[in-house]
Amino acid sequence: MMYVKETVLQETNSPQELHKVVQKNTAYYDFKWGKVENPAQGNTWNWVAFFFPTFWLAYRKMYKLFIILTLLAVPSIVVTPFIDIPDGIYLTCSLVLQLGTMIFTGWQGNRLYYKHAVHVLHKGEVRLIMRRHITYNQRATLVLLA
Repeated sequence: MMYVKETVLQETNSPQELHKVVQKNTAYYDFKWGKVENPAQGNTWNWVAFFFPTFWLAYRKMYKLFIILTLLAVPSIVVTPFIDIPDGIYLTCSLVLQLGTMIFTGWQGNRLYYKHAVHVLHKGEVRLIMRRHITYNQRATLVLLA
């Protein structure tokens, strides 16, 4: 899902189209993506993605990368009770893995999210997102009208 062909990325997407995917915090992404000439290739720092990498990926619906990073962390939690590893080595490896994940998502997050948004637009998934975004009150009104 994160792979987007270069021809798709070269198509110009208006901010309004991207807002349909982003939905919340659009001003932030307009600012960050506007700081680089090509948001699909240029990186800008994202503090939320740095401090909460897996949560941010899940929140922004980048599930493929979320699952990959989560599966990388699981063995360090599950395997270590069954293997006699000194605490210092375990803590060092866990810290390096976590810091690596944090730095990767903080540094690459906005670029990856731009690619994800373009991919969603290209696949035409925006209608599904907009349908899911209907609030409870709107649903209740529709039920009453029917």
